[in-house]
Amino acid sequence: MPLEILGPLVLVGIISAVVLVRFVANTPPRLINTASQAQAILLNEFPSVVFGSKVMITKNGCEALIEIKEPANHLGLVHVMGSKHVARLMSVGEIRSITNNDPNDLVLNLKDLTLPKISLQFETDEQKDAALKLFENLKLSEAA
Repeated sequence: MPLEILGPLVLVGIISAVVLVRFVANTPPRLINTASQAQAILLNEFPSVVFGSKVMITKNGCEALIEIKEPANHLGLVHVMGSKHVARLMSVGEIRSITNNDPNDLVLNLKDLTLPKISLQFETDEQKDAALKLFENLKLSEAA
């Protein structure tokens, strides 16, 4: 087959495949709606976790911070990525810095190439302060 025909044919095939996958597999994100849902996601990844009493879900439902009793000196983080959830246990050593930008917004800068920054936007200033308190307790317990 001549290259003048094969080139456009391959290009049309690739574009068609991309468009088809985009429209067929366009699933909405699986948002976090309740504290028990966030805990269940984290428990699925880390079955030996013992939860504390606090669970804070961001206003867009894409992240949840979970207080963890066991293992000690950890916080649970559930993060939505497309139609999947990423659950992780964070310790002080994984957090580069916490930036307090807007009134209800915290930015976590992590020592992770795959997820270097997470923006946590809370409904109220009280929720943001409670999240900051969890991070402070994490740092204090790590130092002890």
